[in-house]
Amino acid sequence: MMIRDPEPTGFAQLTEFDGARNAAMPQDRLRTIRHGAEALRERLLDAPPVRFARSFNLLRIPYPAWFAFTGVYSQQLLKPHMVHLLARTVLIQYDDFEGRLRTLLFTPADFEAGNETPYFKRLSEQTPKFLHKAIAPVYQTVPQALASCGIAPE
Repeated sequence: MMIRDPEPTGFAQLTEFDGARNAAMPQDRLRTIRHGAEALRERLLDAPPVRFARSFNLLRIPYPAWFAFTGVYSQQLLKPHMVHLLARTVLIQYDDFEGRLRTLLFTPADFEAGNETPYFKRLSEQTPKFLHKAIAPVYQTVPQALASCGIAPE
């Protein structure tokens, strides 16, 4: 069971980009965003370093090349039919602005539920079972990745 703060504290607003969309010209908006990014970078460099950061391979996902590259190969004679996307998750532990340890799990993939989407379900049914592990190898699940770091998924 995941425990969440009803109203989390320890977060600070990113004010460096305030007003960036108010400029009339696109180049002025871009200039404002670039200045804000420099200011945010300096603010983050002054903050305490993260305590822990690690990324984990979860699985490879076959995906139609046409959608992956939005038709880039449409004029070529030999077209790749599928590409493999690598699903990963990132675990970061840091001290928030109030000094409390926070754990952030970024891009966790629930591929067990994803297998039930129409596209992946159809692909699975059309592929012989003995090829599943070769075509879409699963390296580990999110709970396994957390356990390898000694973190309970709560």
